[in-house]
Amino acid sequence: MAGFQHDQTKKRLKLVVGIVTGVLLIGGVTGAMLFSQAQEEAERKAAAIEAQRQAAEQELLRMKREFEVAQKKEEELRASLSSAQDDIERSKIEKQLAEAKRARQAAGQRMRTGGGKGKSGGASAPCNCQPGDPLCTCL
Repeated sequence: MAGFQHDQTKKRLKLVVGIVTGVLLIGGVTGAMLFSQAQEEAERKAAAIEAQRQAAEQELLRMKREFEVAQKKEEELRASLSSAQDDIERSKIEKQLAEAKRARQAAGQRMRTGGGKGKSGGASAPCNCQPGDPLCTCL
């Protein structure tokens, strides 16, 4: 009778060890899969953020070039205004200078506000971030 009792205890122990081992294996595999998915999601988010940062950087460079071109045109018009010989030419250059000044100011304003691209899609508050700030929410 004691041998039979001992065999039953061994069988029960083997069954419990088998069940615990199975649960641990399933839990480990599930945990590894969840960790892998979370890692992939984090990589996708990081890639999207990096792409957005690069796009914003390219846009800022484009706006800076636009501002510099407008500023250069304004300087050229100022130089030609000083060398203008008659009043008709001078008034024509002054009109062009006024237009160039408005274009430069508009380009400067777009550069300061990030191109007018707010997250809401409508009118947005002016951006007070330093250029190139990775934590700026204006982009």
